[in-house]
Amino acid sequence: MMSTGKKHHDVISQRMSEYFSDMHPGKGGWEGSLESLTSFIFKVVDEDDRDINIKVKHFEHSIGELKTRFSSSLSKDQEIHMDIWMGQCFEKFGAWDKALSSYHGAFDHCEGGAYDNLKTETMRSEGYIYAMRNQWKKALDSFQESLKLCQSNGDQEGEAHGYNGIGMLYFEKGELSDAANYWENGLQIAEQINETKLSAQLVNNLGALMSARGDWDQALAYYSKSVTMFEKVGEYRGLAEAHHNMGMTYADMKRWSESADCYEKSYKIAKEVGDVRLQAMVKLNRVEMYTTIKDIYFGLALCNQALKTFKELEDHLGEAEAYKFLGMLYTRVEEWDLAGSFFEDAIHCADKYKNPLLAAEAHYQYGVMQKAKNNPEMAIEDFNKALSLFKSMKAEKDVDRVKEALDSISS
Repeated sequence: MMSTGKKHHDVISQRMSEYFSDMHPGKGGWEGSLESLTSFIFKVVDEDDRDINIKVKHFEHSIGELKTRFSSSLSKDQEIHMDIWMGQCFEKFGAWDKALSSYHGAFDHCEGGAYDNLKTETMRSEGYIYAMRNQWKKALDSFQESLKLCQSNGDQEGEAHGYNGIGMLYFEKGELSDAANYWENGLQIAEQINETKLSAQLVNNLGALMSARGDWDQALAYYSKSVTMFEKVGEYRGLAEAHHNMGMTYADMKRWSESADCYEKSYKIAKEVGDVRLQAMVKLNRVEMYTTIKDIYFGLALCNQALKTFKELEDHLGEAEAYKFLGMLYTRVEEWDLAGSFFEDAIHCADKYKNPLLAAEAHYQYGVMQKAKNNPEMAIEDFNKALSLFKSMKAEKDVDRVKEALDSISS
């Protein structure tokens, strides 16, 4: 008897075969054909939510069909674009190694100055993959090489992209002033050359930076602006991220209804475009809301779903975030040993992969747990560690929050 999983796989494969049998480059050329194919693939593979690896397998099958039918007729320029497109699709699935392999393939085709703009794009794409895998030096090298080549060629758009990538790395390291400088420089260029999509990305990033500093009103203003810009150019992945970021800021402000609305919008769009990691991030950040309304067990379910995805993606900082939230949830039900273990795991990952903002938040929550456990000395120790980290990042609202927690112990 054929298993249900086997039947499901065969149905999807059949639908893909039927699609390819009728496919040919349309009026929009290869770019239009790939865009159409992307929509079809993510619609079909999203019908199987059980395993990321199954989705990747379906996608690889479709790529094999595509190359068999059309690769011999592609120009060199089209081959490079196809490799880049494949890398972007693998990124959405979180298949980092396969994405890197596709970008390496694109880079190898970029011989001669005629392809410098595509070469810099592949360098930046590799940089983002290295960043996702917490390989910070490799990421920085990729962004800097790309930026240098763009500057030498007078490629302003590429230069702005380079500033965007480097700013992201400084943000992850907690060096917020440096991140702001790079992003503001990138935004100035992007606006000058009317690159709306890139401008929207940079505005969204500046919103995240304002949120990290505790300037929530300014953060929301940036996010609202980026949403309008993303909608204008039809950039749905960016739109999903902006709604997600807005949801986190509303959560910081304890405005749970607005936060829930933003998360719902983000998750729906992320699912439509096939972004696995962002779907997991939305699930995870919704946990704080369920913790607040005391729906602990639904929060645990969401948290464990997100943790499973982050482990499959080898996203170590995503894992650390999940451990932090698990610690918070088990604190609520006074499972002190479990909570402490998860906080220690979160702090270990955050320190290992050099994310001080996450480490500070984990120390703060660990202090909250120690205080609830009537262990004031340990609480003070963790609060002080959090305070030092938040001060180094000039996160003023977080500094005030930790000081209030310390005062509550000493009073």
